[in-house]
Amino acid sequence: MVKLRRLNLVLLCSLLGIVLGLTLFANQRDQQDQRQLLQTKYQLLRQTQQHHALTRTQLQQWQQQQHVQVIRLDRKNNVLYRQANLPRQTDREILPGVLQIQAQADQQGAAVLQIQRQDYLSYIGVQHGDTLILIQPQQAIWQPFWQRGVWLVVGALLVAGCLTGVIWWWCYRPQRSLQRIQQQMTQIRRDQTTPAVLLPPDDPYYPLAQGISQLDQRFRRLEVQAQAAEANFNRFVRHLPVGVLLIDDHGQVLQHNQVASDLLQQSIPAQPHAYLQDVQDPQLGQLIHQAYLRKKSQHQTLTLQQQQVVDANAVWMPNEAGPTAYRVALLLYDMTEIHQLQQMQLDFVGNVSHELKTPVTAISGFSETLLAGAQDDPATRQQFLEIIDQESKRLAALIQDILALSRGERQFKAPQQLDVTTLIQQVKQPLTPQITAKQLKWTDHLWANLHVKTQRELLEPIVKNLLVNAIVYNREGGQVTVTTTQQGSTWQLQVADTGIGIKTVEQQRIFERFYRVDKARSRHQGGTGLGLAIVKAYVQRLGGKIAVTSQYGVGTTFTVTLPL
Repeated sequence: MVKLRRLNLVLLCSLLGIVLGLTLFANQRDQQDQRQLLQTKYQLLRQTQQHHALTRTQLQQWQQQQHVQVIRLDRKNNVLYRQANLPRQTDREILPGVLQIQAQADQQGAAVLQIQRQDYLSYIGVQHGDTLILIQPQQAIWQPFWQRGVWLVVGALLVAGCLTGVIWWWCYRPQRSLQRIQQQMTQIRRDQTTPAVLLPPDDPYYPLAQGISQLDQRFRRLEVQAQAAEANFNRFVRHLPVGVLLIDDHGQVLQHNQVASDLLQQSIPAQPHAYLQDVQDPQLGQLIHQAYLRKKSQHQTLTLQQQQVVDANAVWMPNEAGPTAYRVALLLYDMTEIHQLQQMQLDFVGNVSHELKTPVTAISGFSETLLAGAQDDPATRQQFLEIIDQESKRLAALIQDILALSRGERQFKAPQQLDVTTLIQQVKQPLTPQITAKQLKWTDHLWANLHVKTQRELLEPIVKNLLVNAIVYNREGGQVTVTTTQQGSTWQLQVADTGIGIKTVEQQRIFERFYRVDKARSRHQGGTGLGLAIVKAYVQRLGGKIAVTSQYGVGTTFTVTLPL
């Protein structure tokens, strides 16, 4: 817009200069015409005098007709005739011109006089010593203004105005279009909603406006796609089952998920911040530092301060396809349960080996002793054979329990209707000698007509192992109470004893394989250490749950809840 104003100013000045130049040129031509006319009047006056002498009265009349004033001088330049209304100083002003004309060869010419601050045009001629001087006011082209100059000025101004308007319109139209395009680009740069600039097809900036509108629409589509991609990526990171920390070149955490926050036991803020605020474990911090230092991915299995085993990967991301916002991706996979399962497997293998070794060693040792000659002694032979028989039964029971645990998800027989009271009595019957031997008081509180639809091969081992535990870990003359109840769509089996009880710290481990509360008593009674592990596995297989309450030195109660 500033350039347009400057252009208009320059154009207007140029037009005014042209008008002024034309005016001066026209004024010069007009003055030349005035001199030429005054010369013609002089010649006319000379011709008139040659034909007959003019009287003073006739000369005055001629002056009035020709609108000139006449001065006549003799040979000595004395005034013979002059009009009375001419100022006296006219004679003094005109004398230098007269003398100059008289000195010329042709003795005639025009001169300009200034009398009383007014310019007069004079024509001086000398003939036979007679000097005639014609004087009239010199008029510029703008004098009188209203007769000559006003139309010229008005016409010039009209022409200048028209030209200025045309040029202004011609320049302002594309300038206005350019301003609208610039406003649109400013809004695009500020990420504001920008309506399309509508220009007529003949506008010089029409292709530019169309191109910018198309680029803006494409930019908006790409922005929407980028926002959708970012949202999908963030949702993907949030729902990953592994902990994720995305770190930039400056060690600032830009993205994370809740799993990482849980594993690190930190409330991770959403704003960018140093990763050392979240990573408190020295080994994990060193792993990330090594990734930056070596510019290479690092991997290590760590045990965090909360005794959580994690598989940590500090993945280094180089600039392969251009700059990236993320430099290191810390991936944390919780290996605690897997580690515990692996440890349980190792413990299971070790325990099985140990449990199998004891009866096998006893059987092998006593068999070799008998073969070496001890069989000749009837008393020794009988004792050794009883030990071999006892260890063989123990070995068979151990193998049977291991096979029971290894069944896993294999198909059992179809569920059948069972009378729970009858099943408990059937399981209890073979245990009567042990009950009698320990002089236990047995009490049954069994729900009448409790029938359930279940798998006998799973429910029977549950009942048997719970009753055996109540007998084995009870004191001499103790109490065993078996209770069954029904509550809505579930039923409960509760076995309580007054035995040695279980310490609180050990109650969470009693369902582990080969775990024994009283190892000496368990082995002495022929236990395998797998009974409660089998109970828990079978209860879960039937869709139920098991709970234990115990007081050390007072007794223990197991409660099994199963669906009807």
